Amino acid sequence: MNPKKYKSVSMKITSWQLATELAKVVVPNALLSRSQVVEIALTRWANERKFEGHKFPMLVSNNNEVSSKTLNKG
Repeated sequence: MNPKKYKSVSMKITSWQLATELAKVVVPNALLSRSQVVEIALTRWANERKFEGHKFPMLVSNNNEVSSKTLNKG
C-alpha cells in the first residue's frame, strides 16, 4: 500500500461486524468494502457538521456520497 495515500485504523470487533453488515445493504445490488462504508459515514457526518460552521476536507468531489466510479473499483 502507498503510505502517502492510505492509513490504517483499528476498530472494535462489533464495529467491524456492523461495517460488514452495512456493506451489504447501503447500496442495493452492490457490495461495498468496509472502508467504503466508513468513508460514507464520515462524509455524511462531516456534511452534517458543515452546517454548524465547521470546515472539513471533502472525501468526494460532488454531492453524491458514493459515485459509480467508486463502486466499480471494488
